[in-house]
Amino acid sequence: MTPFPPADFVDAAATGLLVLTVVALALTALVVVVHVAADRAESRRAERWARWERALLDALVGERPPSSLGPLVGDGERGDYFQLLIAYALRLGGESRAVFAEAAAPHLDTARQWLCDRRADRRALAAHLFGLVGSVPDLHRLVPLLHDPAPEVGMITARALGRSRDLRYLRPVVGALDGFEAWGSPAVASALTLFGIEAGPTLEAGLASPELSESARTACAEALRRLGYVPAGDTAAALLSESEPPREVQAAALRLLRDVGGPGHADAARALLHHGDEVVRLHAISALSALSIRPDDAARIEHALADPSPWVALRAARGLVEAGRTAPLQAIAEGDAPCAGVARQALAEAGFLAPAT
Repeated sequence: MTPFPPADFVDAAATGLLVLTVVALALTALVVVVHVAADRAESRRAERWARWERALLDALVGERPPSSLGPLVGDGERGDYFQLLIAYALRLGGESRAVFAEAAAPHLDTARQWLCDRRADRRALAAHLFGLVGSVPDLHRLVPLLHDPAPEVGMITARALGRSRDLRYLRPVVGALDGFEAWGSPAVASALTLFGIEAGPTLEAGLASPELSESARTACAEALRRLGYVPAGDTAAALLSESEPPREVQAAALRLLRDVGGPGHADAARALLHHGDEVVRLHAISALSALSIRPDDAARIEHALADPSPWVALRAARGLVEAGRTAPLQAIAEGDAPCAGVARQALAEAGFLAPAT
């Protein structure tokens, strides 16, 4: 016969169950309260935007002075007001920025205070605003925020300084790139390109600098590629030929060469066709197929169809298609060689159909 559990055990279990039930109900209530509060905040913001937008649009077409918007904003409404100005400034840009700057002026002292606020969202919002409508002294105030402990504040600050297109702030941004690694090179490169083509020499120096992290140098190379900065081809080729940078830097330099390099840079790509890392080989083939149409280089790329990495082999097949050398691929696709599959895939991607066997 199974004995009944002791009474104290039953009481303890019942008490524990009651506590868990109370905690679950409390958490449910908290979630409901948070959602209700968020809905109310969004509703209040929509009401405020509707109140200010008509006046802002009138100011943009010259029917009222922009400074007249300031008194329409209460002390607890400045965050929503800043968001409205930022949204319109990003959308319109150009000469309209002067209107937004004048409309923001009565409340910029608050924004300056927010640059040191304990709340990261306020620091980020103020940095974003000053990047669009701030004066030179205000932009100077942003520089320390590049190293803010909140990653989103640092990135927003970098983009804010980039929108100024003032090259005095480019070096501080490049110097802070090691702290932006979590954002990924494409996002960081996007911020760097905001400085414009004039940023080229500084970004070249960043790419070549062994003092910067791998992610920072990669971002510099990607920014140079997006800007189409042709002089960077020499820097990328020299970097690949004279040193052994980290893998991602090599790959980024090869992507840069592919887009801005010329036939004279092909040696840098040729030298890496047999690199021990498949990522480097892949980008070396990609670069060489764009830089050279010589028959011996086409043969090198065709040889790479037998690469043990299927990704490298496929890149070689695509390189032959780009070079207009589809006949060898057609022949391979008709056979049963190990690389026949990648040949057929590259031909199919390009709209060619291999003859049926």
